[in-house]
Amino acid sequence: MACGIVYFFLSIPQGLEEARYFYQWKDRGLSTEAIGYLKSASGCGAALACVLYGYVCRFVRLRGLLAVGILSTALGTAIYVFYTSYDAMIVIEALNGFLATLGVLALMELAVWATPREAAAAGFSLLMGVWNLGDGAGNILSARLIEDFQFAFFDVINFYAAATVVSLAALLLLPNDLFNHPDG
Repeated sequence: MACGIVYFFLSIPQGLEEARYFYQWKDRGLSTEAIGYLKSASGCGAALACVLYGYVCRFVRLRGLLAVGILSTALGTAIYVFYTSYDAMIVIEALNGFLATLGVLALMELAVWATPREAAAAGFSLLMGVWNLGDGAGNILSARLIEDFQFAFFDVINFYAAATVVSLAALLLLPNDLFNHPDG
């Protein structure tokens, strides 16, 4: 239960997809091809993070991986304040892909350890569903903040980066038994 709550609240600030797309398309006037290149840069950063995480997770405990993952996700969101030119956008997308993936991988590892072996597939699927629900809520919230409350894209970035850092407190909800397993 605690893991599901943590998952939901950590996933909300990750829901920037719609706000980012409209900023790229509407405010910056980027073509769909240019936006596709930005997504590719993000994917390259994510792939690099997967390789690095596969190595680092053997040496760092899960609680540490979660803390670093959440902070890296906040940093990955915060760097969008420099999202002002296309060259900067490419670098930021690659960095965000890398940093956000570190956070997601730590949370996926948490899901694996939080799920009882007897119901591993169902439990993991349920936690991923909670993640998707929070991510969708975050997308709706970011769109509402821009449309209804006249937030600028950069205001949403600052709000979501701060919310991600505050969500570190959610780690306190997790039972200590969850972290008593051999790593690697």
